[in-house]
Amino acid sequence: MPKSSNRVFTEDELAIAATRSVDALADALATGDRAGALGKVMQSGMLGDAGFRERAEMLMHFTRVHLQPFELQEDDEKLTFLCSVCPSAGRLLQAGRYEGDSADLPVQGPRPLTYDPPELPAYCCHEPVMEKASIRDTGAPLFIVDPSERLGEEPCRT
Repeated sequence: MPKSSNRVFTEDELAIAATRSVDALADALATGDRAGALGKVMQSGMLGDAGFRERAEMLMHFTRVHLQPFELQEDDEKLTFLCSVCPSAGRLLQAGRYEGDSADLPVQGPRPLTYDPPELPAYCCHEPVMEKASIRDTGAPLFIVDPSERLGEEPCRT
């Protein structure tokens, strides 16, 4: 697909960006670049008044360090992160951490810390807080999470 004038990344850049940290680290080590391997994989440095591309690269970095595969899709309006399972609460739900006697507690009831469902895993509450902080600090959200209606079974879209 040809790069639209409104798109920021090439398809090759999206594929490279979606490489899991553990895979990028193994590739870097395989080339013999032991000194720079970890630094290449874990660096971010995209703070402050960075533009869209730099902010998107920061989100790619933070998604990679969750060590889960993800796909990136870009159109003329947005860049969408698609994970097979949420690398945060989705993994906890699938592992049964919100079930049984020693379960992690969900947040009950629609609240500003949730996306208004009747119940939300506590781990998910960092997403609305980060969105609101970004709006407060920059005037726009760095990202928007579209929560799954079936948490732990289907991923949220970011």
